[in-house]
This record gives sequence, C-alpha cells and structure tokens, in this order.
Amino acid sequence: MVVQQLAQTPSKDNLLMVVLTTYKEREDKGQLASRLTLKECQKLLVQLIAVYPQMMICIDVLDEVDHNLQLRLLKVLKHVVDE
Repeated sequence: MVVQQLAQTPSKDNLLMVVLTTYKEREDKGQLASRLTLKECQKLLVQLIAVYPQMMICIDVLDEVDHNLQLRLLKVLKHVVDE
C-alpha cells in the first residue's frame, strides 16, 4: 500500500517513472497478474524515497501478522532506511 500511495503524482493522473519502469519489466516477463514481491516493493520504496526525501511511513497492526512476516517486513524497512 505504501508503494501504491507514493507512486501517484500530485495530479493523480500519472504514475512516477520508477513505477512505470517496474510495470514494463513485469509486463516483459509476463508477470502483470501477480502481486509485487517483497524484494520489488523494497526496490521501489528506495527509489520512491529518493523522489520524496522527507517522508514518514506508519505501519499499523504489525502485531497481527505472522511472526516470520513481521521479521521480513522489518528487515525490508531497515534496508530502505539504510539506503
């Protein structure tokens, strides 16, 4: 959801180029019907944060997801912050 919210331009009519590039790569691989992988989301977040250098990400209900998913999400967020 964070990637989706960051991907839209202020006019709400266009998507940012980094998102269009990812879409095109997935289209070329025939992967349009599947969800973005955690790795793809991580890559997009790093690129989108470069567009929006001052942002805050709030994560709700992290305690309600599987413990393994919690750890994976936290690792991704740490990577994004470290980039």
